Amino acid sequence: MIGARDRHELLEALVASGKLGPARVMRTDELAWGKARSVGAAAEGHVEIGGRGVALRVGLCARFPLALPQIFVVLPETLGALPHVEHDGRICYRSSEGLLLDHRAPLLILEEAVDAAIQTVAAGVSGANWLDFLDELEAYWRQLTGADPLPCYVEPDDRLRRIDVGRSSRGKPAFIADSFAEVRAFWNGRSATHVPLSAAHYVPLTSTVLEERFNPRQLLSQEWARAFVLRHLSRENLKEFERLGSKDFPRALVTLGVPRPSGGKGLIALDYHEVTGGNPLLHGTTRQPVRVVAVDRRDRAVIVARSVGALHLSKRRVALVGCGAVGGHLALLLARAGVRHLTLIDPDKLTAGNTLRHVLGHSAIGTPKVDAMKQEIAGKVPYMEIELHRKRIEQLLQSREIDLGKIDLLLYAAGDPTVGLYVNEQMHRATSAPALLLTWLEPHGIGGHALLANTLRAGARGCFECLFDSPLGEGERRNRADFAGPDQHFAKDVSGCATMYTPYADLDAARTAELAARLALDFLQGREVGHPLLSWKGDGSAFRAAGFRTSDRHELGETQLHGGRFDYVREACVVCGCRP
Repeated sequence: MIGARDRHELLEALVASGKLGPARVMRTDELAWGKARSVGAAAEGHVEIGGRGVALRVGLCARFPLALPQIFVVLPETLGALPHVEHDGRICYRSSEGLLLDHRAPLLILEEAVDAAIQTVAAGVSGANWLDFLDELEAYWRQLTGADPLPCYVEPDDRLRRIDVGRSSRGKPAFIADSFAEVRAFWNGRSATHVPLSAAHYVPLTSTVLEERFNPRQLLSQEWARAFVLRHLSRENLKEFERLGSKDFPRALVTLGVPRPSGGKGLIALDYHEVTGGNPLLHGTTRQPVRVVAVDRRDRAVIVARSVGALHLSKRRVALVGCGAVGGHLALLLARAGVRHLTLIDPDKLTAGNTLRHVLGHSAIGTPKVDAMKQEIAGKVPYMEIELHRKRIEQLLQSREIDLGKIDLLLYAAGDPTVGLYVNEQMHRATSAPALLLTWLEPHGIGGHALLANTLRAGARGCFECLFDSPLGEGERRNRADFAGPDQHFAKDVSGCATMYTPYADLDAARTAELAARLALDFLQGREVGHPLLSWKGDGSAFRAAGFRTSDRHELGETQLHGGRFDYVREACVVCGCRP
């Protein structure tokens, strides 16, 4: 950041450059207009844009040059509505998202900003960027109202329909939704207080709207809005609108789904009062000006759009066995990635000793892990569908309480290799079974692993059984993936066998969960169709200093580990080696 004197000198240099035409640096007492935007210094000039004289102001806030200059059109109403020019004249000439400024060259930032602002206004005057009104309709609509946006749970598809408006005790809109059930679905049944509902309409427009010159302010005229909407309704939706809008009502709220040039639909709402003669967008009239209602979109399309691949993942079903240190992290990672259908399987309750390495913390002590995890996920991620089983996985498989045919991926994170081998065998022998992913963590931060046994792929080789080289009944079986050397025991206790535990840190559990989550997401999105064994390797020096031995596999580099991710497969495996 720079001082007030330096900002003044920069503006003097800008004036001298001629980029603002005839220009001057403004006095301090002339900056009242910019106080709301923290403008502390400004210059004003006159430039020619599209054959018209336009007065511009360039303002610098105290954060400059770590923030862009603010540039305004003086008397913006003389130009009419233009894309990227706000009601107070501020020009949105560049997005700050991901923007990198060279703070060591403040004059260059200033000059480039002025050029970009002039180009933005010129594109608006010529009509070259008029489609931006449609692409960013929601943002422009929000500028027309000083009220907070209304939570909106309407799915913006092409079907015209009646929707619900929740209203406060004073009759003001509280939310817009396809139904109250959708509100509850967003909140996963939590914090969704029922309020009185009234009927409204969702009206999707056709793509022909993209062929017209349009600005959002025109919709404030009832006559213009009616003609515009009726002109851009499909024949089927027009018939449905006339059928639904035939009754008189004192208030009418219409949510428009307006096609965007870049894809999808923008959502805006118009709230009419003192309506007579039917729907005001058909044949009715209203004495009051339309009220602009901006929306805070909470529909599924918006929720999943920011997470890569989430729209596809929302249709996949995952069962997670084990909600411990690794499984707890894993459940949250999958939910936040976009997996909406989770089945959580774990018979245990959270104990006090595990609070430092479990996502749930001490608030869930004594609570079944699956119940507490459901609450934790539901409090963080909307639109979740979570099924719980407080039983062991072997019980569920034997009783067939879990329908394997409806699951895309079974994740085993319970940490018991004996049960893991049993589940692995059951999945490979079942006639209809999901893919299986097993993940486990080694003690003392020496490493973690994730193995995908893709039972859905015909002729696939590679499973958990492949890792155990000793035949059944011939001594202790060893996992060949381990970074810890064989014939060592790591379990510890604090006060006897009742407090027995395997030492590892939450960071180790989180890293293993991330490894498993990425492999699971790769499979669910079709990027991984094989059966890899992936591992992360910790520093062995502390492990060895504690008196333990590392395995030969720990000596391999990361490139070797990744390159050999399929080398663990045993052709003579009694489980996957016998598959047709």
